[in-house]
Amino acid sequence: MKEDRDMLELKRKIDEILAQIDNADPATRKALFAHLDRAVSRLEEAGEDVPPQVRARLDAQAEEEIEAQFDNLPL
Repeated sequence: MKEDRDMLELKRKIDEILAQIDNADPATRKALFAHLDRAVSRLEEAGEDVPPQVRARLDAQAEEEIEAQFDNLPL
């Protein structure tokens, strides 16, 4: 039962982080995505499914970070 409670708490935390990301400035958003990534990793390690919308947000953020790196490359 403790594991169920822990997973519910972790899923609640993921929802909180997502809500904070929506209202955060760019610097804070980057830190929040790092927290989200760690929380999702914990969820996966426990054998739980990651909600598709959460995976999509992480994937989109990773893509944005890669694009930003290319935007700053000298030609």
